[in-house]
Amino acid sequence: MAMAIRQVTFYRLQPISRFFRVGDPFGGEGVREFIPSDTLFAAMVARIAERGGPDAARAFVRPFAEPGPEGPPFLLTGVFPALAPADGPTLRFFPRPESWGLRAEPEAWPRLRRLRWLSEGLFRLALENRTPGEGDLHRLHEGHAGMRKDEWTALPRGLRRRLPEERPLWEVERRPAVAVDRYGRRSAFYRISAVRFPTDLPVAGWMAIAWSAGADEIAWAGRTWREWAEEVLSELGESGLGGLRSRGGGAFRVERDPQGALPVGSGAAVVSLARYLPTREELQAGALEGDPAAYALVEVGGWMRAPGFGPDRPRRTAVLLEAGAVIRAGGRLPLGRMIDIRPPGAPHPSWRYGLAFPIPLNAAAWEA
Repeated sequence: MAMAIRQVTFYRLQPISRFFRVGDPFGGEGVREFIPSDTLFAAMVARIAERGGPDAARAFVRPFAEPGPEGPPFLLTGVFPALAPADGPTLRFFPRPESWGLRAEPEAWPRLRRLRWLSEGLFRLALENRTPGEGDLHRLHEGHAGMRKDEWTALPRGLRRRLPEERPLWEVERRPAVAVDRYGRRSAFYRISAVRFPTDLPVAGWMAIAWSAGADEIAWAGRTWREWAEEVLSELGESGLGGLRSRGGGAFRVERDPQGALPVGSGAAVVSLARYLPTREELQAGALEGDPAAYALVEVGGWMRAPGFGPDRPRRTAVLLEAGAVIRAGGRLPLGRMIDIRPPGAPHPSWRYGLAFPIPLNAAAWEA
């Protein structure tokens, strides 16, 4: 199988509501400041099933679960944070490659490893295994995110005044909520965590889709894969993403962003901008062994609801590599697979997306 990337499209997700919740799938109070690729893909499938029924959902999933010789029609990233000023270009933040900083000087290692999100300038340094000097780094969000000083000075002047070092791009708040007992009509007050964007900063989300040769083939009801995917994304923006949709959370407006370029494709080693579930063949080939492979694992579960299936039931847990994983790809594309995590007795599959969104590293720089 050989997948060829023909085009990469960037999207800016302008928030309509300033808060959203993508939390711990096992019911904890932790929340994420981004929307993982598998969560986004699952939301797309659910939206298609609601509108077009099970046949449409199966048609959408099939080329990802059972890819043909040219691979699936597209690969997608998660939704990551960005600054999107009205009078300037989008400044995107990327998950830090897990290998970056491991070979840095001892005094630089802690400050690099604390960064969870890298501006595009820092991300491109990471692809080359280069590290910025202390004076070239502008930290945000208590060291959680960072950009190069020249990127900060390129921002509009008014935005720079509102974005000194250590200014958070987002914050976690505890929102009040009430549960009502449907039998006894008793109420219980509680609070639920959510991510809130400051109203005085142009914080938005961004994502990218890499289209293969099959993206412009007819997929369903006269629409191509590209048209279908973009239509579903727009509908998700209207209905919202995350756990607070019924309260107006997670709504956004999808806009194509003509600015941006990424060298999406395979190589000796890549960093993935999506969660990744390796195939058996990739593991046997040493995808996660030796330098510069490095990764963090995340357990993903959740619940499944289906007509006639009774109450919601927990899906099987899948262990994926978090976005930012560095993989020894060996030139393979696509990387990863889908997995069916339906609970026992479920009437249809419940697919978990685990295809990497690969950005090649400079192999020579990492071997030096």
